[in-house]
Amino acid sequence: MGQIYHIAPKEGAPTSLVMFLHGYGANGQDLISIGHEWQAILPNTVFISADAPEPCAMNPFGGFQWFDLTMRDPTEYWRGVNKAAPFLNEFIDEQLKTYGLSEDKLALVGFSQGTMMALAEAMLLERTVDRVRVVALGGAAYCRQDIVGAVHGVVRRRCDI
Repeated sequence: MGQIYHIAPKEGAPTSLVMFLHGYGANGQDLISIGHEWQAILPNTVFISADAPEPCAMNPFGGFQWFDLTMRDPTEYWRGVNKAAPFLNEFIDEQLKTYGLSEDKLALVGFSQGTMMALAEAMLLERTVDRVRVVALGGAAYCRQDIVGAVHGVVRRRCDI
């Protein structure tokens, strides 16, 4: 694992956790500054952002990726999300345990590839949408190797979640 960036709560012990998941080729520093802006309205929140697990070949100067993007097709995305999901799931569990918080106190904020991971975490893994909040800043969701919807612009297809 690369770097982990965090912003401590402005007031007291944390009562919630916001985890930022960066996009392809970025790093954990990319989104953490949003936490400084949100701290005024979420003073008891800890904000965390970590580097994705793999170095990014397209940005060898400190960029990371949740999974490789070579062909950019839904099958590749599905394989990539499933490959990276155990890393993210373990990291989330560690952070919730560290701060003594339950899943219903977690919000995942993803950008692009980070959104793919956030939505996969909420929809496909052990967590449920009604317990984990997701803020999607562009990206897509994948379900059974089919595109569910694109967040960059127009939703192409939907399925009940």
